[in-house]
Amino acid sequence: MKKPNLFALGLLSVLCASALNAQAADTGTINFTGNIVENTCAVTVDGQGADATVALPDVMAATLNADHQAGLTNFDLKISGCTGVDGSSSVAATFDSGDNALNSYDETNFAVTAMGGVMKNTASDGAKNVYLMLVDSDNTPISVTATPVHGETQAPVALSYVNITEEGNATIPMGVEYTIDNNNNVATAGAVTGVTTYQLVYK
Repeated sequence: MKKPNLFALGLLSVLCASALNAQAADTGTINFTGNIVENTCAVTVDGQGADATVALPDVMAATLNADHQAGLTNFDLKISGCTGVDGSSSVAATFDSGDNALNSYDETNFAVTAMGGVMKNTASDGAKNVYLMLVDSDNTPISVTATPVHGETQAPVALSYVNITEEGNATIPMGVEYTIDNNNNVATAGAVTGVTTYQLVYK
């Protein structure tokens, strides 16, 4: 009887084991873990709370008609206790006045900037041809329109981000002022009111 070739059998065993190991290395399992946390940022507007009223000064119609902007009033959005914001180091605010915004793409509107919208005067029987315009700390107009009008696409709004401190605090300086359109319409005397909502964004 012919004896088996032990060298050949040993080599075959090694080759089979290598093939199995190579095949096993083609697949594997990855486990993922995470945690959902609450964003605990608290906002205070002009020292009043999350909701606030900012009062502008009385301005003469003649002054507004001559300068096109008047009555600049500064206020702050103070953010405190920011935790759970996905490691973000800065914060900004976006604004939306909905139907109470006059969009720069509206054919009856003037363009505050190429991207901007202003707040309509919502006061009953109030001043005519007068709007409210938000500005940042550099006096750059901030849009209060989030939804495109007449099928046009708005350019992105350049937000002014501020740093969040290690304690989770930040201050966003803002301003608001009266403005008139650029269609040679004349502002008239009367009450002026406006409204907008805000949302914090992080990066």
